[in-house]
Amino acid sequence: EISKNMKVLYICRANFARSQIAEALHNKLYGKGSISAGTMPGEYEGIPFNNYGKLELLECLLEVGINISDKYPKQLTSEMIEGVDKVIVMAEPHTWPEYLKKSPKLEYWKISDPAGRSLDFYRQTRDEIKSKIINSKS
Repeated sequence: EISKNMKVLYICRANFARSQIAEALHNKLYGKGSISAGTMPGEYEGIPFNNYGKLELLECLLEVGINISDKYPKQLTSEMIEGVDKVIVMAEPHTWPEYLKKSPKLEYWKISDPAGRSLDFYRQTRDEIKSKIINSKS
């Protein structure tokens, strides 16, 4: 369950789409309180989305009144897990570090990575994540 005052860490592989969408939707629905990170953010770590134009990602969130152009991919750390109430992971299990696998806060959501897909696929991903956030509400 996700409640209004809960601090949630959303994780995907690159912190490029799924976890950024989840963080943005959570914070719009419940106010600030969630963060996101990636198990393998790679070449985009620390670079704002505006600077490399992931148009589908930005567009699918602008359609619901959210601008994340100043956000950027971040590397997951064990300290991030310690600072939250719940950890929701959408990253593929083979990318999980050992400390994540052992976390009692972990919940896994199997959501397809929209990277490289169409705007419609990004919209479907956004709507699927929003539904999971709302239906996990206490």
